Amino acid sequence: MRDLLLSALILASAFQTALGEQDGDWVYSVENNQATITAYLGLGPVVVIPSEVGGFTVTKIGAGWPHVFRPPPPSLENVNSYITSITIPRTVTIIGPLAFHALVGLTSITIPNSVTRIEGNAFESCTSLSTFTIPNSVTSIGMGALTGCTSLTDITIPNSVMSIGDYAFNGCTGLTSIAIPNSVMSIGDYAFNGCT
Repeated sequence: MRDLLLSALILASAFQTALGEQDGDWVYSVENNQATITAYLGLGPVVVIPSEVGGFTVTKIGAGWPHVFRPPPPSLENVNSYITSITIPRTVTIIGPLAFHALVGLTSITIPNSVTRIEGNAFESCTSLSTFTIPNSVTSIGMGALTGCTSLTDITIPNSVMSIGDYAFNGCTGLTSIAIPNSVMSIGDYAFNGCT
């Protein structure tokens, strides 16, 4: 039993090292003195992302951070349904690809005016998300950014947005209203495919 516990601790330590540094419930990487959140080890369900970790300013949310190794990890499905609310700090400028992918329990997200890019599949399959406010700072909505967000009913795209990626709102079957401003110069293929 002792050997099994020791092996689990070594594996967890190696896993964390592969992801980056840890500060409380947050695992992060650093580039150019700026931090990217790479994993969340807390239990939620209300998550407030810090503006600083390990003395570095958090400027990006990395790929798929909530899915990683939270004790106890009963199953990926349960982990994804546990988080219901997320607040992003004003220091963040980029929401990375797959950042909040398949958080099926997520009903509320607060995105600050500092965010300029919502990258590919960032909120894909967040099926409980019924409202989504894109701040006036966002210039591009990435490929598949809100694909499969079936509870979304209406969305307003601000005047700051210049491009909407391929499949951006693909499969948003509950969508009944969308406002697209004149600032949008390109709408990708199948951007609203399956919006029945």
